[in-house]
Amino acid sequence: MSNGSMPNDGGGLILTATEARELVRAHPSAATYVKRFLGSSETIHGDHRYCLWIPTDSLDGALSIAPILHRINQVRTHRLASDRETTNHLATTPHLFGEVRHTGARALVIPRHSAEDRPYLPFDWVGGDTVIGDVTVHALARRRGPVGPFRTV
Repeated sequence: MSNGSMPNDGGGLILTATEARELVRAHPSAATYVKRFLGSSETIHGDHRYCLWIPTDSLDGALSIAPILHRINQVRTHRLASDRETTNHLATTPHLFGEVRHTGARALVIPRHSAEDRPYLPFDWVGGDTVIGDVTVHALARRRGPVGPFRTV
C-alpha cells in the first residue's frame, strides 16, 4: 500500500467539478491537463473533484491558457509563503504536485480518514487516468479482469 500524491498547492491545482467544466468549456485545450482527483471524501461520499496534472514537457502549452497560468502562480505564491524550506523549494515547479506518486495504473483506493463506527470499509477501483490524493492509500492492480470476493487464507 502506498500513499497518494500530495498537491501542497494551497488549492491552486485542485478544481471543483464546476471549475473543471468551465475551464474546459472556455479553453478546450485545457482538457489535456485536467484529471479526475480522488481523495477520502470522494471515495466515501462519491464527490467529484479534479486536478491540474501538467507534465513538465507540456508546461508551455499549459501556460498559454490564462486560468491555468493564474493557478500555477497561486501555487508558487503559496509555496514561497511557507516556513518550510522544502516547500519553498517546490515553488520552482509549481505546476507539479508536491509529492508525485501517480503511476497511471489501475488501483484499489482506500481512504485514510473514515468513521471508526462505519460498518464497512469504503474503497474504489480507479483507472490510470485518476490521480489519487494523499489522504488515501492505494494498491496497484496487478491483474486484469473482474474483482472477485475477498477470502482469507
